Amino acid sequence: MTNLADKTDEQLAKQCQQGSLEAFEELVKRHEARLFN
Repeated sequence: MTNLADKTDEQLAKQCQQGSLEAFEELVKRHEARLFN
């Protein structure tokens, strides 16, 4: 299994476009403070 925490935001965004819920969740986790402030 690939560690999503090691991927860049760009790599995660590409995975999101391909339907990866796990990649989306990682992006939200990284940026949730800015999203909800």
